[in-house]
Order: sequence, then structure tokens, then C-alpha cells
Amino acid sequence: MLAFVLLAITASAQKLKLSDLSIYAGGSGSSGTTISDNDQRRALSQFNIPSSLTNVIWNGSRKSYNYQSEIGLMATWDIRKKRKRSPWTKQLRLGFSYGDYSTGYISSYNNNETYRVDTLISQQNGSEYYIDSVSGQFAYFENVADMFTIHLNYLMRYNAQRKFSFYTGIGASVGFTLDNALRLSYGSYSYTNTPIVQYNSNFGRNYDNDYNVQTKQLETATAMNIYIPVGINYRISKRSKWLRPLNVFAEWRPGLSVQTSEILGTNASLNNSGILGLRYAFGR
Repeated sequence: MLAFVLLAITASAQKLKLSDLSIYAGGSGSSGTTISDNDQRRALSQFNIPSSLTNVIWNGSRKSYNYQSEIGLMATWDIRKKRKRSPWTKQLRLGFSYGDYSTGYISSYNNNETYRVDTLISQQNGSEYYIDSVSGQFAYFENVADMFTIHLNYLMRYNAQRKFSFYTGIGASVGFTLDNALRLSYGSYSYTNTPIVQYNSNFGRNYDNDYNVQTKQLETATAMNIYIPVGINYRISKRSKWLRPLNVFAEWRPGLSVQTSEILGTNASLNNSGILGLRYAFGR
């Protein structure tokens, strides 16, 4: 990270020229870590959980995951140097984004319990049809928030003047949550299975659900990413005066993500993100 910051400072000290402005939308996701007993106890201590759900939670999945959707704005500057003509254009890009941030901690479903409640006997052929009652419980933790993120990229764009162009580089971002909260959704469900018959019948399932939500406000969480942007750019027109500056681009950002939260502390994971946007290029 320090090397990247030094690189950005060195680039910014040179003569820069505003190249383009862009807007985009995108999303990212990463698998989290296995939740330890201590982390789970810390999460559970935030809520008043019915005793009937204790086994459901402790016997459930112990994986966390991260997901973020965002919209953003970016500005890009060409780094101008007195060198031989090259198909590569070096650029510095700064951006801001805002969107939803979610970290799921525990997704737990207990085994369904099935009970035989009735048996129907056909008056035509004596066949037996069974009616079963199925019941279960569930519990799900989720860290939900809005996130504001700052992005900084060093790019190398190949043949920027052409209809199609390619670019790559190195990037970093840091995000801060707003209105950060831990949410527990839990409840129980039950339903009656219909008997399996050869022809259509008037039998229907009877559902009974109990759904509850508890929310606990948390301190600000952070998410830091180091990634490699790999993008393709398409210029809409090379002839029209009005359309020539407009470009459509798609970008993939594989990298490493480090999240810090009040519940799980700090953990790192591989991250995949992608964006799709519209770019307005000046003087091209």
C-alpha cells in the first residue's frame, strides 16, 4: 500500500492533463472467514435470543461473506512525459462511490421435523395417502450498512484513440460504513404437506410462519481493497462530433480485501468486483 501511495504522489507531481470523467455502477463479493466460537458469542450477546433458537444457531453454518453494490464517479488525468511516442498512455484515476454493504455472518437452518398427522384411504381402490406436518426454525445474522468508498488507480491504456482499447494497472480503495448495524432475523415455520395423488385434487398446503427481526447499531466498519483493474473501452463513434467523446467501458477488479468490524475484528479474503460505465473523454 505504501509503495502504491508513493507511486501516486510521484505521478501527481508531474504534469497532468484531465483526460475524462465517468459514471459507473457495479458490485463486488468475497467469501469471508470461518466464524470462531468467541466471535459468535460476541454476536449473540447483542440480542435477546429465544432459548429455542440456541441449537439452531450453534449447529448452523459458520461462514461469513461480503457483498457490496455501488454507483460512482471517477476523474482521470493523463500523465504527460516527454518521451518517444508509445501506444501506452499512463493515467492517474481518482473516484468516489456510494452503495449498500452487507456481511452475512451466520446462515442456519435446522433439520426439518416431519410428523404423520393423518392418512386418507381411497373409497375407489383402497389406496392410502399420507398427510405430513413439517416444522423448523431458522436464524440469520447480517451486518448491513451504506458505504462511502474512495478509489485511487494508476492505469496504462493501450491505443486509447482506437474504437476498442484495453487498459490495466493497479488500484486501491478504502471504504467507511454509514448507519452500520447488525441485524438478526429468526423465526419458525410449519406447513402441512398435501397427499400425492395421480390427478388434481383440492388439497393445498397450510403454512404457519413466525418471523422476527432485531437490530443493533454498531461502530463504523472499514473495507480496504488492493486490486488489478482490467478493462475494455468502446468508443461509440469516431466521426460524430457529439458522440465522439462518449465511451462505454467494462472493468474487472480481482484483488485482496481486508475488512475490519466490531464483531469479527479484522479478516482478509480474495475479492472479485466488476463495474460498467459511461466515460466522457476530453479532446479525443
